Amino acid sequence: MNTNFYQSFVTPAGNSAKYTFFRKPSRAKPSTFIYGIAALVCALFLAVAPTRAQSVIPPDITPQVVSIGNTLLVYGRTVMIIPQGGKHVRQAAVYIPTTFNGTPSVTATVYSPESPGTMFSLYNVKLNDLGYQTQVAFSAANVQIGVPSDYTFICNYVVTGIKR
Repeated sequence: MNTNFYQSFVTPAGNSAKYTFFRKPSRAKPSTFIYGIAALVCALFLAVAPTRAQSVIPPDITPQVVSIGNTLLVYGRTVMIIPQGGKHVRQAAVYIPTTFNGTPSVTATVYSPESPGTMFSLYNVKLNDLGYQTQVAFSAANVQIGVPSDYTFICNYVVTGIKR
């Protein structure tokens, strides 16, 4: 009974002599070169990447307003606070120095650079027209219902709409 499952790799020394470590660049396929570089980059990333979550809290980015024709694009980042409701909830309010014609579109994400896996999910985004500026209020809760978290959470947001 033959138990050598890798029989194709067991060759006499004469057969392995045709494999060389260095090939002429003109003979190498471009895809082989690209895959080699990709493997090298991945190996370097995995060797250098931290194994624990980073604890550096990025600074707030005040609302940045970009005007494209009559459309406004507003983006930024803010640290969420722990309200009186408890540590299982986070809230943030952003004041945009302009108003919108109608209801703008809001996209936001919540994450913690300190957390190894605790997730908060947005459950409410409220837009308030204050006459000369727009307030956007974000509310998020731990996906593990009622479980408190001491981590600092960050809210990244993008608001787009037609300017008034």
